[in-house]
Amino acid sequence: MKQTNDVMKKFRRRILRGAILKSALAALIIASGVLLVTALASWIFGFKEGIWLAIGLFALSFAGAALLFFFFKYRPTAKDVASKIDAIGLEERLITMMELEGDDSYIARLQRADAKAALAKADHTLIKVAASVALCAVVGVSALFGVGALTVDSLYVAGVIPSAVEAAEYAAAEHDFNVSYTVAQKGGKIYYRGEDGIMVDEEYNKLEVTGKIVVHEGEDAPSVIAVPDPGYAFAGWSDGLYDPIREDKGITSSLSVRATFVETVSLNDLLDDGDGNGDHQDSDSNSEPDPDAPPNQDNGNAPSDETPSSPNQDASGSHSDSNKQVNDGNTYYGDEYGGAYDSAMDRLGSGSDIPGDLQGGVSDYMDSIGKGGSGDGSGGGN
Repeated sequence: MKQTNDVMKKFRRRILRGAILKSALAALIIASGVLLVTALASWIFGFKEGIWLAIGLFALSFAGAALLFFFFKYRPTAKDVASKIDAIGLEERLITMMELEGDDSYIARLQRADAKAALAKADHTLIKVAASVALCAVVGVSALFGVGALTVDSLYVAGVIPSAVEAAEYAAAEHDFNVSYTVAQKGGKIYYRGEDGIMVDEEYNKLEVTGKIVVHEGEDAPSVIAVPDPGYAFAGWSDGLYDPIREDKGITSSLSVRATFVETVSLNDLLDDGDGNGDHQDSDSNSEPDPDAPPNQDNGNAPSDETPSSPNQDASGSHSDSNKQVNDGNTYYGDEYGGAYDSAMDRLGSGSDIPGDLQGGVSDYMDSIGKGGSGDGSGGGN
């Protein structure tokens, strides 16, 4: 009988292991649910100490549920052990032996002897220590949700994410952002756009942009324009935009940009041929005078010896101070314009060192002063 009990112990131990495994898995489902609820509640309401409460309740609920599942559901009885052993090939010999327990008849004794012999030959490793696929699947899903909730709560405690209440309050509130337009160093100012569009000179409203502009989230910042001071030109914004008129729309974060202005080069410097003497006339100093040129006009040749009788005589014989057509108080600039114009056009047309983005401006400038000085739009030229 003792030998039989020793054989039965091997089978019972394996069956007990399976019961313990099932109890632990079932308890893990309950504990994961507790972890999910506690961790989510801590994150939703912003209770940072709740993470430790969640971990503590998880451990307690797991231990308590495992004991309850083992003693009230999965703990094997003697009949359970006999049934599992019979299932590996004993063909209900042990169940029958238990039913005939106490029967001392010849048949009963023979049956017990047969059952013991079959039990001695049975392999206890055939008893599987395993759980059902369904139970394992439920455990996996519940554990995933529980760990996910704990991770979210941990990120909140670490300050990476806000609580659910804080996030809801932030989403419901209106948000303002600072937009700043400043000048990098000097050379100009930034103005708001006029109500009727960008206006210049005296019509421009010239309300200078100073300090930060507060813009509601999603709204547009007011249009601005970068206006250079005399002797300067606009070079661009610090974020790579080159249009002096700026319209930032749909603001969703703070913005700070600077306008850069650069000093402009004077016309004499642009027309200087590099000898340092400001020689703006043709290099061919031996060219013959044009017999058809007006008497007081350079026309690219040697300067005229004639001096106008009055600094106020215009192109038709009378210059006008009101048009500022005198460059030194004595000489009418129309008399000097022809040679300067020819020299400038030669340099522009022969691959000069004048930058390409300035060549058009130089040409327009020479044309404009010619029209202003001649009185007839001819530029006083050839």
